[in-house]
Amino acid sequence: MKQLLIIMLCIAAYSCASKKTKSVVPVCKHNTPGAIMIIPSDTVSGRPTYTVIFDDEKALDHMYGEEIGNSLSTGKWEYDEDLVITTEK
Repeated sequence: MKQLLIIMLCIAAYSCASKKTKSVVPVCKHNTPGAIMIIPSDTVSGRPTYTVIFDDEKALDHMYGEEIGNSLSTGKWEYDEDLVITTEK
């Protein structure tokens, strides 16, 4: 279930950060109050990181997908680089 959440976040980030012909800051056209935008930003030690932009234009840089998934489920936006989400079989 959490893997599906990460995949959905990646798809949303990709659709909001499509390449433009001129150099502009990516803006998601379907922003609604309370919405967030997730943009791929970098890789750290082979792990992709993202920038999370809130509707009030505040942002968190270099968040891992696990941190974003955890923040979405708990409502607390904080960094935890040791967080790894696994699934039990």
